[in-house]
Amino acid sequence: MFYDRWKQMQRSVWLSTVFMVGAQALLAAVLVTIIAGPVMGAAAVMAVTAVYFMGGGVLPKMVFRITGARPLAKSQAPHLYGLVEELARRAGLASVPRLVYLPSPLPNAFTVGDSDGAIIGVSQGLLETLSQRELAGVLAHEISHVRNGDTRLLGFAATMAVLCQNISLAGQFLLLLNLPLVVSGQAGISWAAIWLLMGGPYLSLLLQYALSRAREYQADLEAAGLTGDPQALAAALVKIEAAQRSLVGRLLWPLGSLRRPDTWFSTHPPTAKRVQRLMALAPEEDTRPLPFQGSPDAPGAFVPYF
Repeated sequence: MFYDRWKQMQRSVWLSTVFMVGAQALLAAVLVTIIAGPVMGAAAVMAVTAVYFMGGGVLPKMVFRITGARPLAKSQAPHLYGLVEELARRAGLASVPRLVYLPSPLPNAFTVGDSDGAIIGVSQGLLETLSQRELAGVLAHEISHVRNGDTRLLGFAATMAVLCQNISLAGQFLLLLNLPLVVSGQAGISWAAIWLLMGGPYLSLLLQYALSRAREYQADLEAAGLTGDPQALAAALVKIEAAQRSLVGRLLWPLGSLRRPDTWFSTHPPTAKRVQRLMALAPEEDTRPLPFQGSPDAPGAFVPYF
């Protein structure tokens, strides 16, 4: 039952991903075609695709500079690295992702890079808040992003969104230049093309955010498959959201107590929906035990030594 539900959910998310990536590429091609013709439209999308997928990813030094993260050696967190190694083996990664440490009280985790040189960041707040089981679910989620190449895929979507924005601005500029000819009747005008040039960037942005939410759902499902313990990730998501709200509330009171509504411009799905999907996968028993140290429900077991 667990496997059947898991495969069905995966298939649904995969189809939505293919649709959104294709729709973004098609939208960019149509916008270029409007102002430069069909040949240039196809060439522009192919060029952006080739440049992005052949180029490098986010540089680790840039990540360290932006987040304040620092490398985490295996000797500083041997049990944490043991867990990551086991999850990477289950995911079939060619190399084990490196870990970096963020000295932040806010529970957070992130991933940069592809399978050959991935980096997973974990914060102090995350290590202190979650139990070993819950942390395993979060790490499996990040490793799923690595296996699926989500950082590159989402970067491609962001590149397409920027391309659509620039094309739209160029088209509007050309329209202003030709406005006297349009007014005098010497040049025709297509209102459909104008509306598409105006609304195209917003549509591309919506597709980008929708793709991000779909990849989060996919990473949740694959994390459940890697650990065999979807309840742990569900519990971790609830704890992370509660801790983040609490910290924001203390820093930004009274505005911090206001819950930000989930919109089409959200990069992550609502936690309640993610938990609901994970709990629907809950197996009767855990058949894939992980190498925990001591009690798997003990919090703060993976805090590194400095």
